[in-house]
Amino acid sequence: MDLLARVRAAFAVGNTADALGRSLVVEQFRILPKQVPVLYAVLLVDSISVALVLPQSVSASLRLGLPAALLALCLLRLAQWISLKTVDVTPEQAQRELRRTRVVAVVLNAGFVFWILALFATVDPGLRAPVALLVFMGCIGTAYCLGSFPPASLLTMLIAGTPIGTVLLFSGDGIMISLGINLLLLLVLLRRMINTNFRSFVQLIQAHSRLTQEGDRARAAEQTATAVAERFDRALNNMSQGLCFFDEDQRLIVCNRQYLEVYDLDPEVVRPGMKLNDIVDLRYSVGSAPKMSKQDYLVWRNSVPVIAENSDTTVELTNGRIVRIRHRPMEGKGWVATHEDITERHRTEMALAEAKAAAEQAEAAARAAHTHLTEALDVVPEGLALFDRDDRLVLWNRQYAEFYAASHEALAAGEPFESILRGDWPGSNIRRRLAGRMNGSPSAWLAMRCRDTPMNSICLATGGSGWRSGARPTEAASASGSISRI
Repeated sequence: MDLLARVRAAFAVGNTADALGRSLVVEQFRILPKQVPVLYAVLLVDSISVALVLPQSVSASLRLGLPAALLALCLLRLAQWISLKTVDVTPEQAQRELRRTRVVAVVLNAGFVFWILALFATVDPGLRAPVALLVFMGCIGTAYCLGSFPPASLLTMLIAGTPIGTVLLFSGDGIMISLGINLLLLLVLLRRMINTNFRSFVQLIQAHSRLTQEGDRARAAEQTATAVAERFDRALNNMSQGLCFFDEDQRLIVCNRQYLEVYDLDPEVVRPGMKLNDIVDLRYSVGSAPKMSKQDYLVWRNSVPVIAENSDTTVELTNGRIVRIRHRPMEGKGWVATHEDITERHRTEMALAEAKAAAEQAEAAARAAHTHLTEALDVVPEGLALFDRDDRLVLWNRQYAEFYAASHEALAAGEPFESILRGDWPGSNIRRRLAGRMNGSPSAWLAMRCRDTPMNSICLATGGSGWRSGARPTEAASASGSISRI
């Protein structure tokens, strides 16, 4: 079974199921158009040479007819191979052509061996050796030309070369026997040489296939790296902050567009590999350096706390910009930093801080003015109160409060004036105390008292005490009221 499998493998055309087999059949096909013209040239020369040395006694069919048919088939195949010389074929097409070549090799070699064996039976013994050598040399040349396609090469040696050598070996003539042995040994040597060359050819294809695969992987990796680099570049340049990476030698690794814009640097000048000192020189030349000398800045920048530790700094530049720098050290004394232009934000924060301070000062001044006004009102012997345009209590003096305190009432800012008079708020007893003690009915008195016109009235409280109350409207549609003991 193993022998049969080996025989089938020896004559099989390459498999296109795997990458190596596909590459192999294509390369075999590409070599054949270069070798086939030489192959058919050898067959033409040998056939013509044999026909010329044959005597006229040989029948015309053997001398001209059969070789002419074989040569016609050779010319037809030659034309077909020439037409395929510039065609790029797929592995499947190459496999079909190789199978066709294997069939043609069987037909041609069978035809030539039939011709030579027929000639052996008709020519004189003295011509057998030259005819055998001519045909055998054609067999050797054909097998060698088909060396990149071992199935066809092996078929040529088995169908054409082996029968000729065997006939010579069993001819009974010493010289012919010796010639037959040498021809058969030559076939063995040629077979070994073709096998060795084909193994080298396969190894070359394998190496080429691996190189192609590595090249494909390298191109795929390059495309992936390019895509990652493009995404990284887009991400960098879409950041709102400037970003820069420096290595341990203070050489720029990468920076984004915002970093260059923050410091007004020319992107054609600032390139990866540039030293920090050179970038600092550019910043001082365009006016985007800190408000300190270059030497002081470099000393500060190269100090151990700045290089080795995380730091967040706000720097004012000579051009008026305010930049917040977030420095983060990396392994190996390199660092990454973001540079954010916060000029507008800083100005807004400063304006808000100033406005807040001014508001706090105004509030303190208002509280002081309120205190001073209250103290001034307390000096007035009459009870005074200030109401807003909605007739709600805003401010009152001690005398005004004492009137309600004596009757156990509680005044509160924002209390409506009418509610105070009517006694509608919780705990009030004004209505009870005023009921029946005013000139006229309480309702009429209240209606008159709540009008927005100046008025005076006298009322009596519990225990016979009397008070005079009055109200005067102000320019802001509010009113002030007074109460005096009478």
